[in-house]
Amino acid sequence: MDSSDQREYGAVVETFVKRSRRTVAALKTALTNGNPAESLPPLPPDVVLRILDAAEYWCCVEKRCESSIRGQNMNFRIFRLGPIPGQPKRIELRVESHDQGWSSHSLAKRGVFAWGGVDVIDGNGRSKLGDRPPVFANVHADSDWHIHDVSFDHDQGFMRFLGQGDSVELRLRSMRPSQKIFVRSARMALYFQQ
Repeated sequence: MDSSDQREYGAVVETFVKRSRRTVAALKTALTNGNPAESLPPLPPDVVLRILDAAEYWCCVEKRCESSIRGQNMNFRIFRLGPIPGQPKRIELRVESHDQGWSSHSLAKRGVFAWGGVDVIDGNGRSKLGDRPPVFANVHADSDWHIHDVSFDHDQGFMRFLGQGDSVELRLRSMRPSQKIFVRSARMALYFQQ
């Protein structure tokens, strides 16, 4: 997985390893081997995997963009995370954003005109989703900053299409050419089992 900083659309995107494969492998080995000095017996590998899974002790990589992004008529990627070197277990997103703060539509016709979506990209660079599902929506005609915290487990929504070797993208969208979206920060944490 790419560990270097990137600059996409003028924004600095950083990658952080929050829990490395080496750290998870060390615990897996310790549980499999046991510790006779402390009267801890070795555990079968399948039991060790179930323990780590139940404890949600998975590898974790995070992408962060702390740069402000703004634009209109947008459909672009903030960042891509991957290719994923193991079985995806969970994705957590946190985005601080708002739309332009005004609207020519009556307040009775509030809708979603600016939002964030995801895409799943296979190893050949092709989307695995027919439509990029929204994962957060800005409040219509509101210029106050809102924090959108969402998470998806391996059996929810777009995660069902995400597998080892794939990448996942966080994208910004706006419905109309005149509609703007503002993002102060964005982060995506990917948890996977090696």
